[in-house]
Amino acid sequence: MIDDGLFQKIPLPDIVLGQHAVLTKAGTIGTRPGRVLGFLDSLNVRVYGKGTHSSTPELGIDPILMGSCIVSRLQMVVAREIDFKEPCVVTCGTFHAGTDASIIPEHADFKVDIRSFNKDVQLTAVNAVKRIIEGECRTANSPRSPRILTVVSCPPIDNDKDSTAKFTEASHSFYGDEAADKVLVMDLDITADDFVLMGHPPGKKAIPYIYWNFGVTPRAEYDEAEKEGTLRDLPFNHNKRFAPEIEPSLRAGIEGLAIASVAFFER
Repeated sequence: MIDDGLFQKIPLPDIVLGQHAVLTKAGTIGTRPGRVLGFLDSLNVRVYGKGTHSSTPELGIDPILMGSCIVSRLQMVVAREIDFKEPCVVTCGTFHAGTDASIIPEHADFKVDIRSFNKDVQLTAVNAVKRIIEGECRTANSPRSPRILTVVSCPPIDNDKDSTAKFTEASHSFYGDEAADKVLVMDLDITADDFVLMGHPPGKKAIPYIYWNFGVTPRAEYDEAEKEGTLRDLPFNHNKRFAPEIEPSLRAGIEGLAIASVAFFER
């Protein structure tokens, strides 16, 4: 929407509101002032080889082996190049190459996410990832330089403090005696969301924003996992077993947006 000229077609809003479903208790909402989510750079990578029959690998250059070496070496970025006190994650989420066991293909494609909370750490990690990709391609005698495309680059989400306080106050007022159970403090999370780009329209002043979560895990299931110390075993977002409980999750999402909308329309 932004690339298509959204902010040339509408007046700048006073505030931007965003929410996301997470695995916390269904029926709850949670936010926090300041830093909420981290930096994200997402890369699409293609490495090039030389195709040949699988029986004559010496006549080709294997991009699958090349890519596999890259993915393995990328795991060393955080362990060997990032200060242990600084959270950072490098993940290869897809790897695709070839069409048949008897063919060494011409290229391999994979995608890499780099996430952190610190701008300098993010730059260090991104540069290290690119250096490793390029270096392994040279080592494998690739016939071409790798194609590395940055498809997503997000700054961190830093909630506007005054707006967050206003939303939190309105939420407590709405829920009354139930607020202690329904309005939570959101954990700092190394995930990211391109929602933040809505607060940074190109060539225009930044817009205050607030981002919050609403829980979707059945309360009994969440409480049992918390008691047993198995919260990490609950299916997280993007897991195929992630199955939000429709109610009261849907209601919490609707209420959160309604609370925020009313609170900021009134100012």
